[in-house]
Amino acid sequence: MLSTTTKVKLGAKGVRGAISHPGMVRAGAKGGMAMGRMAAKVAMPIAKRRARRRIGSIAETARDIGQTLVTYGPEAAVNLGLIEAPKRKRTAPKVAAGAVLGAGAMYFLEPEHGKQHREKVAQLVS
Repeated sequence: MLSTTTKVKLGAKGVRGAISHPGMVRAGAKGGMAMGRMAAKVAMPIAKRRARRRIGSIAETARDIGQTLVTYGPEAAVNLGLIEAPKRKRTAPKVAAGAVLGAGAMYFLEPEHGKQHREKVAQLVS
C-alpha cells in the first residue's frame, strides 16, 4: 500500500505533466469518453437481462402469493372474524332424490322389460 506522502508526490507529478503537455490531457479525456460509451454499450444488455430476471422472480412471487390468498383467504377471513362462515348445505336429501329418480327412470325406460313394468304400474294405479 502507498503511504499518504507517496500519493501526494505522485499526484503532484501528474499535475505537472498535465500542465506541460495539455494535448495529452485532451487525448486522454477523449479516450476516456470513448471507453465510457463502449462500456455503456457492453453493459446495457447485461443490465437488461438482470432486470428481466428480477422481474420474472418478482412475478413468480406475486403469483404464489395470489394463489395462496385464493386458497386460504376465505378460511383465514372466517377465522379472523372478518366475515361469517357460510351455512352448511344439506346435500343428503338431494342425493337421495337423485338416486330415486335415476332408479325409477332405469326401471321404466329399460329397453327389454320397461314396457312390461310401465303396463304393470298402470294396471296397479288404475
